[in-house]
Amino acid sequence: YVPTVETSIPTPEQAPTAISASPVAAAVIEVGTDPSEQTVELEDVLPPFPEDCMYGWCGERAKELELSLGHAYPAMLGVASAVTPNHKDGTRGNLFIANLGVSGSSKSASIQRSRNTIAFDPGILHVEAPHSDRGLYNMLKHGKEEATEYTKTVLLSLDEMSLMFEKMNIQSSTLNWMLNEIWGNNSVGGATKDFGELLNVKLSIVGAIPIADKYDFKEMFGNKTTKGLIRRFIFGVSEEPFDWMPWNTLPDNLPKGTLIDIPLWAHQQRVEWKNSKVSRQQLGEPMLRIAMISSYVNGNDTVTQEAVDKAIQFMEWQELIREIYMPGTSENKDAEVEETIIRALAKVGIRELVRWRDLYRTCHLDRKGAVIANRVRENMKRNGVIGWDDKTKHIWRME
Repeated sequence: YVPTVETSIPTPEQAPTAISASPVAAAVIEVGTDPSEQTVELEDVLPPFPEDCMYGWCGERAKELELSLGHAYPAMLGVASAVTPNHKDGTRGNLFIANLGVSGSSKSASIQRSRNTIAFDPGILHVEAPHSDRGLYNMLKHGKEEATEYTKTVLLSLDEMSLMFEKMNIQSSTLNWMLNEIWGNNSVGGATKDFGELLNVKLSIVGAIPIADKYDFKEMFGNKTTKGLIRRFIFGVSEEPFDWMPWNTLPDNLPKGTLIDIPLWAHQQRVEWKNSKVSRQQLGEPMLRIAMISSYVNGNDTVTQEAVDKAIQFMEWQELIREIYMPGTSENKDAEVEETIIRALAKVGIRELVRWRDLYRTCHLDRKGAVIANRVRENMKRNGVIGWDDKTKHIWRME
């Protein structure tokens, strides 16, 4: 780890007078001046699922899954996307869904139950995970007796999707690139010995990933996935406990092949909404896809105003989730620790004192090791990024 800027080292005499943290700051860590004080550690709280955002058949079926709706509704949108055709105006009918949660939550049950609600044509549903770009390519290419001029539809429904993401973070893996391409195009491959045949496929993904907190998320969605793929995924989250009970359903035969109309006003509303905030710039396209998919499986012949309004409400929930679950962008462990410290202190505020032991514990720096965490802290102090009081063991963000 090489410091890039040399400045004067902040001294304890430069330490600011401690002030109370704002409610937002308190959600990250408690601040204080006296190391003997008892602190209250409050973790980030995931936003509750807005039940009013559900539309039509997907919403009704989500309730019938008898699971947390924060997992059930995203899963239903995902399986419904597998039977929704692409629109002639370029709006695609596929979605990538990742349900996140701790062991024992409803993340995996939502994947299993949602895929049983639709009577899929043979060959659409796949429950085996591709462990490499080559494995995904072989899964998606047409069979010997399949006409390649017709777009193949595939639903990848994975009870456990973490291994696929771990493979993406392996050096030289192109699995991330392939998924990026397939999210927005039917065609990928060709012109190489490994991918000789050009694919013609519409891929939807619905999978579960064990995630306990934002630090698990950052490790799973590492630097590789930040290059486009992170914005392709819709996340289902829930902190509700789940107790397994027997469950059965009859699959529905949904409409197939009929194009739905997308009025010009729906595109205009998409542009207006996504341009209203910087954080929505990448959310406009999936919002319209959700409105189209939920309208199509509901039997509508056009995207309705209600479907658009509810899709916007759903994506605003996604916006809140992304404020907590952010991908890792650092290239090595030292950089990851520095990024974590900077983000935590930024939420607390400039020149507000934070106990190092609290930050170390709350931000799970123990996962990187005390040697690395202390080395990074000393380098940040030497570069003038942070202030440090060696007597009270307080850290604060410099301007």
